[in-house]
Amino acid sequence: MSLLRVLRGSTFWLLTLGLAASLSFATACGDDDDDDDGDGTAEADDDAADSADDDDQASAEPILIASLNPLGSGQGGQDFLEGMQVAAAAINQAGGINGRQIEIESYDTEGNPEVATAVYREAGNTDALAAFQGATGGQAIRAISDEIQLPVITAGGIDETFKPAVDYVFGNAPTGELSTIALDYASDELGATTVALLHFDSEFSQGIEGALEARAQEIGMEVVAVEAASVADADVSAQLTNLAASDPDVFYIEGLSPVGIQGFRTLGLDAPVIAEQWLSIPGLAQACGEACEGVVFAAHKCRITEQLPDDDPLKAVCEEYASRYSAMFPDKEVPLFGIYGYDAVNTIAAAVQKVLDSGDDLTRESVAAAIETFAGDLFTTQGEIHTSEDNHALLGPVTESFALVTIVDGGAGWECVYETCSGTVD
Repeated sequence: MSLLRVLRGSTFWLLTLGLAASLSFATACGDDDDDDDGDGTAEADDDAADSADDDDQASAEPILIASLNPLGSGQGGQDFLEGMQVAAAAINQAGGINGRQIEIESYDTEGNPEVATAVYREAGNTDALAAFQGATGGQAIRAISDEIQLPVITAGGIDETFKPAVDYVFGNAPTGELSTIALDYASDELGATTVALLHFDSEFSQGIEGALEARAQEIGMEVVAVEAASVADADVSAQLTNLAASDPDVFYIEGLSPVGIQGFRTLGLDAPVIAEQWLSIPGLAQACGEACEGVVFAAHKCRITEQLPDDDPLKAVCEEYASRYSAMFPDKEVPLFGIYGYDAVNTIAAAVQKVLDSGDDLTRESVAAAIETFAGDLFTTQGEIHTSEDNHALLGPVTESFALVTIVDGGAGWECVYETCSGTVD
């Protein structure tokens, strides 16, 4: 059976799970009465019947997935959770996994690594088969994953969370490569050879400098200055002035807080600006407004679905996610970060199906092992997935799922640039 493979030009790929299929269970055989003829037949029949009853009871039990996300912290936690809920609802409406429904148990990490480890430990003491964790806390969870042994898919954008691979931790959000797509644009299209960086202090932010340095070296560019700021800072003009003194060809200003790019404009600095992916979030784009028009950054293709050509395989997946989200939450704007929770639940469901199809016992260990066996038979909003014991990245090529865009209409929309909606960045 093909699991979660996109069927080009067909309906939503999730339905290929074959969720209506049922497990076959042992049944008792023999006479209708329970009389023992002296050969132990009745006792054996009773044992078989008890086993069948146990299997029937197990087949009706829900599959529990823990949501470990920062609710109300401004880090997209509610979006992550709702994406999980949308995927679970779609699977359940299709009949569940061999008749078993998926349930999401929510824990609030508060955007704090210590709290994240505490709720991961708490979820580990429940019947949860697996978990999804978004934003801050992935590295802290990794540190205790061998002890807790609860498979967890993370979306924190940090390479070190799931590289090198450890038994129970996987990642489904692009990491350093996502931070540097726009740097290739600066080199290829603008002819830039030097770049200056301003980043903030989130867990993702702290990985930008290393990723930028590595990619700059690969493509013959130089990072000539680096400054850091807090997202709580109201003024970063001092940092920007220091960066300007290095006279870079292009500024890389993280979009997590609008004060960076707005401050750049206020100082009247005249150079191109590139960024990562934060400005694909409507609230951040609108907060930055006209100051961010012309800034080139990476955005997931689900942000600009209508601009994708019909033969882009991500288009159907993005449209289906948006349709299902709107049906479940009709009064809300479709959140981009919901795709990570959405993908996580579908990935766990595909792994569970693999285990059940194999006839193995459904355990945390078997689910984690199954997640290591995707060989192009899983297609998510991150593209075609290939995993192994040594590769826990639930990601296709970043250029398969992301495009370069800029803000238009004062933050009300996005426009694809550099032909990345019809092609890819090499």
